[in-house]
Amino acid sequence: MSEPDFESKVAVVTGGGSGIGAACVQLLVERGAKVLVADVDPVAAEKVASQFPDSARPFAVDVSDPQRCELMVQRAIDTWGGLHIAVNNAGIGGEQNPIGSYSVEGWRSVLSVNLDGVFYCMRAEIPAMIE
Repeated sequence: MSEPDFESKVAVVTGGGSGIGAACVQLLVERGAKVLVADVDPVAAEKVASQFPDSARPFAVDVSDPQRCELMVQRAIDTWGGLHIAVNNAGIGGEQNPIGSYSVEGWRSVLSVNLDGVFYCMRAEIPAMIE
């Protein structure tokens, strides 16, 4: 089976500043894509993007903010002319407490990033991908 060719494709990877997200960035770039490395930590996003100066750019985004998600997609379009691939990988683990002592604020924070964040990103990404 041949590997996918992403030549002339544009991707956004949330949580791209570390871990699985950074590995996704590397794989996409190696297969020819241009990648917006989106992360809540701008230093981490810059560090990953700087490894691929011809193919990647950093973008600071908190995916729990729908306006930043829209700006993220617009940045990909403005930089490379479109959006074809979305890897909505950003997520947080939350508190390391038993459920009985888990704070409501901590739970809301996890849901805001891990659930709402995916929705906000997809809501911004899908219309751009359809165009």
